[in-house]
Amino acid sequence: NYGGNNYVFGDPPRSLAYSAGKRDMNSSVTDGLSNTIFFAEMYATCGNVGNLATSYGTLWADANTTWRPGFNLGGSKNGTGITTYPAAPKFQVQPHYINNCDISVPQGIHTGGIMVGLGDGSVRFVSANVSNTTWAAAADPREGTVLGSDW
Repeated sequence: NYGGNNYVFGDPPRSLAYSAGKRDMNSSVTDGLSNTIFFAEMYATCGNVGNLATSYGTLWADANTTWRPGFNLGGSKNGTGITTYPAAPKFQVQPHYINNCDISVPQGIHTGGIMVGLGDGSVRFVSANVSNTTWAAAADPREGTVLGSDW
């Protein structure tokens, strides 16, 4: 499964991308399409208490209040409560899908990192060693920060 980046497709301040009905992503994503994460890997089922019944998911076929195909959704799984759009929290690498999976961040299934889809249509492997700052800059199309050398 892959989840969409709410900072691109949602409704962040400054009316970005498709959320504002714009069709020109080149002008909407000021950080540049090749520097902005649009999609990232996410587990289909994700929980952290060892109980499948209390887990969440990211299945595209059933997007509702429990199953959400996205990340950077804000303070809750439902995507509510976003007022300041904080820095995007970094992904997890191969967490156990029931015991220590954080549904609020993408989950890489590969050893050592995660696959992401960028706005220019390219796919990139991002190392688990990427800094929190560089990840946050790549996930937020609005802030204009130059990506770190670890990108």
